[in-house]
Amino acid sequence: MDLSQAQVEAYQREGFLVIEQVFSPPEVAVLQAALPEITDPSRAKVGFDKVSGMVRLSHGAHLYNEAARRLSLHPKLVRPAQQLLGPEFHIYQSRLTIKPAAVGAAPTSGWSWHQDFTTWYRYDGMPEPRALVTFTFLDDVTAANAPILAIPRSHHQGVFPTIREDAEEAEQPSDGYQAVEVKPELVREMAQRGGITALTGLAGTVAFMNCAVVHASGENISPLRRALFSVVFNPINNRPRHPRPKGEHWISTNVVPVQPLADDCLLTIAN
Repeated sequence: MDLSQAQVEAYQREGFLVIEQVFSPPEVAVLQAALPEITDPSRAKVGFDKVSGMVRLSHGAHLYNEAARRLSLHPKLVRPAQQLLGPEFHIYQSRLTIKPAAVGAAPTSGWSWHQDFTTWYRYDGMPEPRALVTFTFLDDVTAANAPILAIPRSHHQGVFPTIREDAEEAEQPSDGYQAVEVKPELVREMAQRGGITALTGLAGTVAFMNCAVVHASGENISPLRRALFSVVFNPINNRPRHPRPKGEHWISTNVVPVQPLADDCLLTIAN
């Protein structure tokens, strides 16, 4: 899959791009079948929601799950990334974010307004906000089940001050995710000026997002699950200077250029 010039320009301008149903229902089924292993509570790479107690985050599945590995190298992700980043980039990180259906259980918490780059700069030493975050929708994502909310063009405004400016005071949460919250008054100003876009689409949709885009998501109070699998691509010459000593589930230490697999790599996984 290649992006049109209009799509490339839209990504560069807005900071994100949503393409409907990039992956077919059979491909999505292969990825959904991998969720029990990826969300296995016994794995050290899994993080739990503090409110509901359910799994809501899992890092590094591309390192141990074959479906996730093939997705991370799939040409439907890699070829657009080559257009947006250039030819040489590595897999910086992969993660599953899942918000289970709130039926008979407390709703899964959301994430406050943040830039992914803030965390990666503070804790891993990523030099510049050039990484590309890809979200593959494993469920239909609607306004009802807590979609990602993104502020258009916010990536053009640099790195924003956060509530916890001192990195030494920002605690590392047990689930391996550090949402360094942008100051509310800045979010309000940006939203009033540029609006807010909900990233929605049917299962198989892919969203591409610059790591400096300010985004968030609310708690899922609906009876509909929302699962997204993210692969983060980062240019080789933007590699982290001092990655966190937490193991490869935080970031991948294998900094080699990504090479795409075959177009049917997910469909042939049974073989």
